[in-house]
Amino acid sequence: MPNGQNLEYKDDYVQSANTLFHFMKEREYLIKALNDKALKPRYCMEDIDYININDLSGNKIKEVAVLQKCFCDIPLHKLMAKFEITISSDEEILDMEKKYKYENEYNTHPGCYGTFAVGFSKSWSVSHGLQPIIYLNKSSTFLNEYRCSFEKILNSKDIDDMFVDDLIGRLSYFKPLQGNMVRKIDGKIIKFDKNFHDEKEWRYIPSNEMLEKVELQRVISKPIIKRNLEAINKNIEMSKYESIWLKFDYEDIKYIIVPSVFERDEMIKCILDMEIEKFKDVFQRNVLISKILVLDDIRKDW
Repeated sequence: MPNGQNLEYKDDYVQSANTLFHFMKEREYLIKALNDKALKPRYCMEDIDYININDLSGNKIKEVAVLQKCFCDIPLHKLMAKFEITISSDEEILDMEKKYKYENEYNTHPGCYGTFAVGFSKSWSVSHGLQPIIYLNKSSTFLNEYRCSFEKILNSKDIDDMFVDDLIGRLSYFKPLQGNMVRKIDGKIIKFDKNFHDEKEWRYIPSNEMLEKVELQRVISKPIIKRNLEAINKNIEMSKYESIWLKFDYEDIKYIIVPSVFERDEMIKCILDMEIEKFKDVFQRNVLISKILVLDDIRKDW
């Protein structure tokens, strides 16, 4: 058996991609990431109702906030592949026309998560601590054993806090095979039934050592946190939290994705407007521009 410490990861994947992409909804988010040379983790609400676990008060924990940055392991030629989604929101809030429109706008990965993206090699991602998440089968022995362990440890008085923290921390790497995705569209909360496993998600989650220094938690289950997530995430963008950001250099980037030719031109202008001191030289800036791909072209040509 090879020594894991000496194992060198190479980008020679066949069934999955050699690049991990982080998608975002706005050009300004991508420009900010390029300017900061960092992707900043945010607390995102994760539905864990299907795990069926209770807190110390006996109340079911239906969702938690997880500090994370998400990536997909989808080959370029499949990024625009369409999949079936079903709206599970109350029917009275949508007419059939809007229901059809939403089901056909959000039925690709960029449709769900945004049409701007930055991609990094999988070997770079591995070396920077990204981890494939675990997709849970609600009927599996694995989930049942986790649930039993959670209940036993949480209700044991003589268990070290380290074990409790570890068990709660594992929630940050769980997602159901299928479940609800919630989006706010046209002022309404819309729920989609979605196959999450097709996303082949990886996550960057700061280590406990990093989080202790900035007094943050990996997973938060307190309901009051949900109401303050926007403010908390805004604070994480401040330089005092720089130690938990996922930092990169421009040469680490394999691809930059934008939705259209117009956005490609706008992105080029933005990169040209960036301070030259951010680059090693003009050549590095030109190489960064050369990495821009247009989503419309990927859809048509790949």
